[in-house]
Amino acid sequence: MTAATATRARRSTRNARPAWMDEPATASQVATLRKHAPRKVLPAGMAAELAAKLADGSMTKGDAKLFLDILFDASTPWKPRPAAANPVTEAGMYRNAAGEVYRVQAGRQGERRLYAKLLVITELDAEETDGEGPRFTARFDYANGAIYRLTADDRMTTEQARAIGHDFRICCQCAAVLTDPASIDAGIGPVCAGKI
Repeated sequence: MTAATATRARRSTRNARPAWMDEPATASQVATLRKHAPRKVLPAGMAAELAAKLADGSMTKGDAKLFLDILFDASTPWKPRPAAANPVTEAGMYRNAAGEVYRVQAGRQGERRLYAKLLVITELDAEETDGEGPRFTARFDYANGAIYRLTADDRMTTEQARAIGHDFRICCQCAAVLTDPASIDAGIGPVCAGKI
């Protein structure tokens, strides 16, 4: 064997396709391709080839790797969010048609960026209460996208918000548990009452 032949043999071995690339694609690869392919913009020929390989089951690990690399580099088409007929423009307490109560507040960017938090109320067990009737704990949890589902017509009056606070013995503004009888009757704590 000449030196040139040996060099060519080494190069062909180095550039050879690994054997694993010809193995059938894994179920996870196929599932990921099926999930993300419809959401991405692919060249027409490539989209047709991907669909054909998925349909006839001839997808190899090498094909799947190539398509996944291209898929995750491809752009996702932008879909504008539909504008609400009467969007929320100010902070406050809101109740939607389903009866869910939200606190809308300004983000760190200021009044221009509002977001909503859902009021989550949990009733305590009988042994956790002090015998004065049902007691509740409450918190406001961030509700992703809820600000876009609320409308200005969903805004609650101060009296409606205080009624919720009175019924559940929580502050209608911050969801803290109320223990003072005057605060329970008002439905709002003394600190939050000073802010309204």
